[in-house]
Amino acid sequence: TDFWAVIHTFGSDAFQSYPITADGVSQNYSLSNTGAFVDADTDFANAIGYMKISPDGKKLVVCHSFLTKAELFDFDTATGLVTNPMIISNEGLHVYGAEFSTSSDVLYLTAVDEKKLFQFDLRATDIPATKLLLADLDTSLGALQLGPNGKIYLAMAESNQLTVIENPDLLGSACGLNINEIYIPGTCMLGLPSYNASYFDLTISAENLCAGSPTNFTVDAGQAMQSVTWNFGDNSTSVEFSPSHAYTSGGNYTVTATITHGNSTVVKSEIIAILALPETHPPSAQSVCISSNASYQLDENNDEILGPQSADEFSVAYYASQEDAASGTNLLANEIILQVGTATFFATVTNNNTGCKAVTSFTINASSEPTAATPTDFIICVGYPYDGNAVFDLTIKNLEILGTQDSEIYIVTYHLTQAEAESGLNPIANSYTSLSMAETLFARVSSFSDSCYAVAPLNLFVSEQPKVAEITNYVVCDTTPFNGFAPFDLLTKDAEALNGLPAANFTVTYHISMNDAENNLAPILGMYTNAQSLQTIYVRVESQRGCMAISAFNLDVKNCDLTVIPFNYPKFFTPNGDGQHDAWQIISSEASSFSISIFDRNGKLMRTMPGNALGWDGTIDGQQLSPNDYWFVASDKNKEYRGHFSLMR
Repeated sequence: TDFWAVIHTFGSDAFQSYPITADGVSQNYSLSNTGAFVDADTDFANAIGYMKISPDGKKLVVCHSFLTKAELFDFDTATGLVTNPMIISNEGLHVYGAEFSTSSDVLYLTAVDEKKLFQFDLRATDIPATKLLLADLDTSLGALQLGPNGKIYLAMAESNQLTVIENPDLLGSACGLNINEIYIPGTCMLGLPSYNASYFDLTISAENLCAGSPTNFTVDAGQAMQSVTWNFGDNSTSVEFSPSHAYTSGGNYTVTATITHGNSTVVKSEIIAILALPETHPPSAQSVCISSNASYQLDENNDEILGPQSADEFSVAYYASQEDAASGTNLLANEIILQVGTATFFATVTNNNTGCKAVTSFTINASSEPTAATPTDFIICVGYPYDGNAVFDLTIKNLEILGTQDSEIYIVTYHLTQAEAESGLNPIANSYTSLSMAETLFARVSSFSDSCYAVAPLNLFVSEQPKVAEITNYVVCDTTPFNGFAPFDLLTKDAEALNGLPAANFTVTYHISMNDAENNLAPILGMYTNAQSLQTIYVRVESQRGCMAISAFNLDVKNCDLTVIPFNYPKFFTPNGDGQHDAWQIISSEASSFSISIFDRNGKLMRTMPGNALGWDGTIDGQQLSPNDYWFVASDKNKEYRGHFSLMR
């Protein structure tokens, strides 16, 4: 709402900036001593030359015609200070007229005597180096003045013509210099009316220049606007003061704002370069198998999404929602943990040079990855005649392969090769006939609804079933002295146990109980001494694949001493108190010379007594013994004699 009036003092290097407000012109000015010193001369020639401030108020230019130099300064609209002098013309030219384009980006100077027009690019780092001779004419050139239509007018000295710069914001010949374009009545000398350039600071600004998303437009007319009509260059219009418009494709569009303020209408046009959006190539829907806490790398989709676009120029980012992707918030980490179910992800492709981005989406259907436990070998035992063929019911292995997985969700199929199992092709019948002794199938565990699967091998074996053999009892003689116990070399029974089978294909083990034999527990190693005089031994014959048969035979220890016992003894006794055979004793006139020991069938000592004792009544510690066979050893000083008898009740 306020203004500055800036003057350069005569005979000094001082600028004085006076603030002008609603209260009038303030006498408290800002003083800046900077730039060229203007010497005071008597005819005031050193004061000749225009001084202009750019429409945006940031730059100030001074032409010192008789000092043959032009200077460019920074101007502070908050303080009125002039700073940072820069000589932009110092080649002996009588620079006179000066003007800025409406954007304040381009500066024009005239050399009055030399009849030249120059252009400078104020956006450059080295502004003096951008000095460009636009025209070298045959008429002296005077003032330059920006008009409300954004054009710059040039006074042609002592002429009834004005030269026009049609597009002052464009560099070089694109600025549209039209010489002697406008006729005026009368004669122009050197000057043109001066205006506050901020009135003409009509600037169209555009933010977000990417196609597909709203480009926001504003216009700064330097004063209050009554109305604005926009034409966006693609047959779209608006009457909003600050409209938004989305272009469907990239390209150069001529945007025009027609502004009404006061009694005038100003038209401003700018060429707006709208940037093309990056390409997006949405991945097809994915079905993936996941295990517990298994991670998924989102950037695995980068190549497919980018297509032919270079990863050096374009980047991909991932989001959980369309809104997050559009705003660029809540960026997902590249490594994520998928949950079972269907999830949609949104990916942005951004041009790293322009910042333009496009959004695409894709879905991932995640299913729990099944497991396939490797089952134990499936063995079928085949009896003789053995031909190596067998029928396998493969469903027997289903539960072992599934483990704890629900058979209502997962199914098991069997295949001849691993490749067929992995692809789910050519499942075989569950009742499978094997034609070889050893074969490997492949079990595939998969869900009913998707392609998640796991594969495990299943070994099939057809093995010989041993024949149950009839094994003769193993009898040994105990003669030194006889007690019913003796060592047995059980390996001598191997041939009978094999019953004609090849020893290289079968294992023979011996056990003291049927349970041990059935479960292959505690096999007898080395020589074995019987635990009782007549003991049953169980023999297990097993093939290399676990097929087995069990037989049994007895260990029998006999008294093979052929020495004649020199006394008689009863073969049985019946201690029932009836007076008949109530005690057992030896009968001999030499009985007193013998000592007698009596044992049960397990070798436990029951009684010792002299040979002439009244006999044994079939008790031990006062307890009657059960009917059974008992053995005795009768010894004198020369020899031992053995025999056995029965206790009957």
